[in-house]
This record gives sequence, C-alpha cells and structure tokens, in this order.
Amino acid sequence: MLWTLKKTLNKIANKNNNLYYAKLKGNQKKLLAKAIDISNTKEPTSTYISELTKEGKNLVQREVYIFTNDCCFYHQKMTHIKSIIKIDKTIHSTNKKTGEMTKKTTSSFAIANFKDNAKSFHDIQLNHWKVETMHFEARKHILKYDDVANEQRKVIYAFRDQLLDPNFDIDSKIDEMRE
Repeated sequence: MLWTLKKTLNKIANKNNNLYYAKLKGNQKKLLAKAIDISNTKEPTSTYISELTKEGKNLVQREVYIFTNDCCFYHQKMTHIKSIIKIDKTIHSTNKKTGEMTKKTTSSFAIANFKDNAKSFHDIQLNHWKVETMHFEARKHILKYDDVANEQRKVIYAFRDQLLDPNFDIDSKIDEMRE
C-alpha cells in the first residue's frame, strides 16, 4: 500500500476516533491482493443485494459483501482496519443490433475502520458515486467552457496578427464587418 495512504488513514483513525471509508485502487497492490484473498477464502459477515436500478441506458445491480475482523487484516501498523468491503456491480445491457441481453460484473474493494452492515456500506458507496458523478460532470462543463474560450482566443489573436501586418488593409476589413 502507498505510504501516503497508510499515513493518512492512520492519522484519521488515531485523531479523535474518526471514521474512514477508503476505496482500494490498483496502486495499493498488496492490500488489494489481501482483500481479494479474504473475499475468496472467508465467509462474509454481512451481505446486501440491491434491487435492479436503471442507470443511464442500463440496469445495474450491486452486491455488497462485508468481511469483519477484530484483529488486523493487513499488518501490525494498520490495526484499525475493521471491515473489508467487496462490491460486485453487475451491468445488464441490451445489444441494439441483436437485442441480446448481456451481463458484465466488476468488483471493487474498500476498507473501513468501523463495522456496519452491508446495506449501510452500500449506501455510503452509492452516495460517494453520486458525488463523484457530480464532480465529473462539473469538470466536463468546465472543459467545454474552456474549449469555447480557447476558440475565441484563437479568433482574437488571428485578428490581432492581421492588424500587426504592415500590408493589412484595415479599411477593407472595416467595410467587410459593416456588411
């Protein structure tokens, strides 16, 4: 696991008994491998299967599995990890050409320094995804605005370059703009 994540989570956990929930990513290979191993070898302490919900053009269902332990899951320096959360997201989509229904399942993992039931962790993750989606859409909007501003900047600089050209006939340009 990255040292910065370990350091950050230890600070959060040790300061006033704060709670954390952190998604494991690919750059935390050892901890992710440990979470996968636990999910493959241990029985979950809690399970939640969501209803099929429409997300965009697809139907999505999430299965949440919680693995808890009073000891440490990873190593002695992170004894505060109390829950490993596995979330299987199954996307049901329809092929437009053939009408065939397909299913694709992806798994993600998270850790937490508290214990709770699978439904609660499902709600935490779902709310997190909503916030991430909102921020993604905001960044997309800003990039679109930046593209428009860049196009306007190109037009202004092109016109400025024409004005700086000693052979440029400004009178004809003014007449052209009036029409």
